[in-house]
Amino acid sequence: TLSYLALGDSYTIGEAVAVEGRWPHQLAAALRAQGIDLSNPQTIATTGWTTDELDAGIDATAPQGPFDFVSLLIGVNNQYRGRSVVGVAFEL
Repeated sequence: TLSYLALGDSYTIGEAVAVEGRWPHQLAAALRAQGIDLSNPQTIATTGWTTDELDAGIDATAPQGPFDFVSLLIGVNNQYRGRSVVGVAFEL
């Protein structure tokens, strides 16, 4: 089984959406339907997060990799708060 880490903000966590309706879980289910043995994601995401808040969330959660698959959906809150969306780096 391939491991999956989903990182992001509201687009990832799907606030007020049932777990199976969240984008990363839909993706995992769709890939499994295509014969790809992908686990449900470990998710690090919160509505409203900027990239620096996600970075801090990753540090606080300390996910144990390696991961075979990682998705990253974040940045709109940087723009909304007038922050740069350029030059952000994440380290797992």
